[in-house]
Amino acid sequence: MGGDMIGQEAGASGEAYGRDELAELLDASADWTFEIDADGRFTRVSDNIRERAGFHPKMLLGRTREEVFGTIALSPDDLARHMALIDQHKPFRDFRGGFGAGTGSFRYFTTSGFPVFDADGTFQGYRGVGRD
Repeated sequence: MGGDMIGQEAGASGEAYGRDELAELLDASADWTFEIDADGRFTRVSDNIRERAGFHPKMLLGRTREEVFGTIALSPDDLARHMALIDQHKPFRDFRGGFGAGTGSFRYFTTSGFPVFDADGTFQGYRGVGRD
């Protein structure tokens, strides 16, 4: 099996997934990937967001989720729970929201992410995936 071995635990076959296999699994499970810094600004967005969600990654870079998407959630309770997780630097899963696509239409999405901390335990931001 080629590529670097990732993870400390082996799978059922006795081998951990390599980087190539993880990239394939990620691509199969998400429409795009993102990174957000500790200030809540997008620092990386995968290029496939253009094809799968209809807008260029540069539209997101340097902007906060609120600037890009507003605070549009499918329910106010979902938004409140989501923001509480973000404020506490906790993982979130399947947050459902939407945004105006600029064409008069409305796009819906779900995102999941996990917090990233440095070696000293300082919060660095989030890494996550989105689906359109």
